[in-house]
Amino acid sequence: EKDGTPIELTPSITYNDKTLETDTINVLYGSKVKLTANPTMGGGTWKWSSGSTAQTLTTPALTADRQYTVTYKHTSGVSSTQVFRLGVHFCEPYILVGTKRTESNETVVASGGNVTLGLVVPSSVKADQISWSNGETGETLELTNLTQSVEVEATFTLSGQTYVQRFAVF
Repeated sequence: EKDGTPIELTPSITYNDKTLETDTINVLYGSKVKLTANPTMGGGTWKWSSGSTAQTLTTPALTADRQYTVTYKHTSGVSSTQVFRLGVHFCEPYILVGTKRTESNETVVASGGNVTLGLVVPSSVKADQISWSNGETGETLELTNLTQSVEVEATFTLSGQTYVQRFAVF
């Protein structure tokens, strides 16, 4: 019988071997994610906007922002829908001060300090294709004995498009 009680779906997204209870995430260009919507009551069917009828969906390699919708229909006839929003970015900047890694593009370092700037890029971009504003290449740039604020840019090309990531060290 159809009692009309809504069935709640708990969304989760698995990215880089970590599962988060969320319906929204930003991922690196070319990444795949696994989407899951767990119902409060089992015994139903699934229908994804991609056409899949499995409970979980692994996306193809993401190259642009994307939305996926799943509708769960319980045997009672009650349906619930979950929307997943996936954002794509082209690099993930990070900064190392000593052994402490911060997912960021700016930091404060004591005078005379050292810092390593880093960039996680899609696998199709090779390390020597990343160029820094001081002429060096590679996924990281080490700055030593800093005595003043500095701004640095890393540039790379992906699918014919040039991307620039700015870093600031104060």
